[in-house]
Amino acid sequence: YQLPSEPGHPYPIDVWYRIWFEAAYLPPALELVVDGFAAEYHEVYLNGSPVDGPAHRSRIDSQMQRLDLTPLARTGENMLSVRLRVTKPTDGLLDSVKITGDFALEEKGGGEYRIVAPREAVKPSSWTSQGYPFYSGRGVYRSTFTVPADAERKRAILSPAMVDDVLEVVISGIRAGVRLWAPYDVEITELVKLGENVLELRVANTLINLLEAVPRVSGLSGAPRIAMYEQFDLEFSALLATAD
Repeated sequence: YQLPSEPGHPYPIDVWYRIWFEAAYLPPALELVVDGFAAEYHEVYLNGSPVDGPAHRSRIDSQMQRLDLTPLARTGENMLSVRLRVTKPTDGLLDSVKITGDFALEEKGGGEYRIVAPREAVKPSSWTSQGYPFYSGRGVYRSTFTVPADAERKRAILSPAMVDDVLEVVISGIRAGVRLWAPYDVEITELVKLGENVLELRVANTLINLLEAVPRVSGLSGAPRIAMYEQFDLEFSALLATAD
């Protein structure tokens, strides 16, 4: 993102960065997050108009700033421009800029995407391939299941299909456990009841999807499984200790 070569005239010089993005849907709020830049002066434009609103602290990092793009965004093609007045070769944008909001992405092919309406529901698989390739945060999978009467004295073990993220399991509003890595199995015997139960799997991934624009597989990798096991009470009248 910094200057690829020495300019043909002395510093300071103005450098323009431009990128186009397509929006088939406009969310209620659309913000630009600037990760970092080095320059003595900067301006931001959307579709040829200056983004004049004040910069606010980003929710991602206190050193990042966010600008409101909502009034200038439009359906169809949008052009985002950043003008920097740089004073040395190492000045310029220091990282990718990010556009955030309540929307999903639809792949156009060739690694390009368009902004579309957010998904109302996702399948029990990675959200990366369901419209959120660059989302970093928490996703909640929610469903109901029924425990039959013949399972009253059985142990219940939940086995989520997970790859690498952090998992929190909630049964009917009560936390059953948190798992940071495999194995992700959680015993839910004491929380389930006969009849209908509500299962929530809250999955949090890393920041690499958003900060580095890497569509790292995130969320569930398949449907969860609940296994029911018989319980046995064993009594030992005597124990014999032997020495090896």
